[in-house]
Amino acid sequence: MTNFMYAAATLAQPVTNVDGSTAYLASFSINGTAYQAALSIGHGMLSGLCENCFLNRNAGQYGLQLQTDVRAWRLELFGGANVWLASDNYGGTCHIPDVLQISCDDGLNSMAGTTQLCL
Repeated sequence: MTNFMYAAATLAQPVTNVDGSTAYLASFSINGTAYQAALSIGHGMLSGLCENCFLNRNAGQYGLQLQTDVRAWRLELFGGANVWLASDNYGGTCHIPDVLQISCDDGLNSMAGTTQLCL
């Protein structure tokens, strides 16, 4: 988790959402496909365990979630990642994103341009 937070603090660019919250966007590639995603930590999805990563997509926007807690029936995103995925997603709405479990190393190493970041 330390390296994920390092990436969020040093490699991501802050962006102000429509509700005034801040999303931290990082650019990276996985298997040759480029992504720009809001970084988030929180509950997991699918069959994930702590320190697993998930790429979420909703309406052409992406979020990269590091699981730091048990799986939950609802997706809980940290910071402004929820509003980055859907501009009306700050109370009383429901969006169900596409979710793909990925290797955290793939995303983080690509962000840093190195193979030295490992969880």
